[in-house]
Amino acid sequence: MGMIVNRYTEAGWFCRLLTDHGFPTMMAGGCVRDRLFGKEPKDYDLATAALPREAMRLFRKQGYKVVPTGLKHGTISVVSKLQTIEVTTLRTDAACDGRHAEVVFSTDFREDARRRDFTINALFEDSEGRVHDHVGGVDDLHHRALRFVGDPAARIREDYLRILRYFRFLSRYGWEPRPEQLAAIQANLDGLSQLSVERVQSEMDQILASPHVTRILPMLYDIGLTGVLFPFVRADALPGLTAHLLELDSADLRWFSFFYWGAGRMTNQQVKTTMDYMRFTRKRNRMMLGLNRFLNLPQDDIERLFIALQWYEQDLLPPAQLKHYLETCTRHHPGTGFQDHLIQLLDGMARGKPFETPREALMALAPAVRGESLRVAKIYWYLGLCRDSNEVSRVLAQAETYRTKLQSGAPEPLS
Repeated sequence: MGMIVNRYTEAGWFCRLLTDHGFPTMMAGGCVRDRLFGKEPKDYDLATAALPREAMRLFRKQGYKVVPTGLKHGTISVVSKLQTIEVTTLRTDAACDGRHAEVVFSTDFREDARRRDFTINALFEDSEGRVHDHVGGVDDLHHRALRFVGDPAARIREDYLRILRYFRFLSRYGWEPRPEQLAAIQANLDGLSQLSVERVQSEMDQILASPHVTRILPMLYDIGLTGVLFPFVRADALPGLTAHLLELDSADLRWFSFFYWGAGRMTNQQVKTTMDYMRFTRKRNRMMLGLNRFLNLPQDDIERLFIALQWYEQDLLPPAQLKHYLETCTRHHPGTGFQDHLIQLLDGMARGKPFETPREALMALAPAVRGESLRVAKIYWYLGLCRDSNEVSRVLAQAETYRTKLQSGAPEPLS
C-alpha cells in the first residue's frame, strides 16, 4: 500500500487494488466532475469490472469493513478511517419503466457511461489521474452545457426523475438550459406522475435551497412542470416567493413558503391536502399547519402571541427563527404585518429568562381558568412587563383584564 494522505489518494489506491487483481476500476461520476471543477468532492464512487462479491472478498481480505448496501444493483460500501466509498459493478440497463431499471453487469466502461443521465456525470478517472470521457462530458463542462447522454427523450423515459435532476443541476451551477433538452423534457412531463413523492421531495429540497431559485422556479412554471406536480403555484406569486426563499435556511420553512406564498396564501384545508400528498414528517406537518393558521389570523389577533408561546415551549419553532421568518414575510409579501408586541415577545423568549410559576397564586384560581391565566402571565413575563413573582401573581389574579390590554395592543408595565 502506498502513502495514503487524503480521500482522493485512498480512492486511487482502491482503484489500483482492484485493477491489479484483474478487475479494471476507476473513479466515476460526480467525484470526477467536481475535481474537474476544482471542487472537493463530497464523496468518491468507484466503477469496477468486479462483481460485488468479488470486490467484497478482496476488500475484506485487506481488513476493510464492507457493507452490501445494494447488491441487487451491484453496489457495496467500503468503510475506511477516512471515508465510505461506494464501489459499483459496471452495468447496462436491460429494461426501464420510467421509475426503476433492471440492470445487467458489464465490464465495459463505455457501455456504463452511455446508461448515465448527463454527460458531465459520465466521466471516469483512473488511478493515474487520467480522465476517460466517452460521451463528451469534459467539453460540456467547459461550455457550461448540461446535456443528457445520447437521446434526451430516451434518457428521460428510462427514469422520469431525470427531469427534476436536470433542473437541480442547472440550479446548482447557474447554467442556462439548452433548447433541445427543454423540448425533450416538455414532451415527457406526464411521466412525472409515476414518481414517488419521496424522490420528488429529495430533488425539490435542493432546488428550493438553491441560490439560483429565482431563475429555476419560473422556468419550472413556464415549461409546465409545476402544473403537473404543484398545480397550486401561481405565476404572479413567483417573484415574491423566489426572493423570499433566498433568505431562508430552514427546509421546513422553504417548503411552507413554497405552498403558502406560491399559492398566494392557502387555507388550512388546502395546506393539509398538499401535505398529505407530500408525506412529510409529523413534525414538519405540525409546523406547517400551525404556521398556516398563524398567518391566516388577523394581524392584531392576540392568538398569534399564544401560538408563538406554544411553539417556544414545545421547541417547534424557535423564537429567533420565527422572528426572522416574519421579517422576511413583511419584506417580500405586500400587506403582511405583525403587531409590535409579537416581535417583542419573540425577543423576550429568545433571551431565555426562565419563567417560574407562582404555584400558590395559580392554585387559588378556578381550575377552568388556570391554563388561560397562566398563558397571559407568561406573555407579560416574556414581554418584560412584569419582573418578579409578585407581579406575575397580580397578572394571574386579574388575567382577564390583562388579556384585554393585550388584545387592545396597549399593555404596560405593572409597576
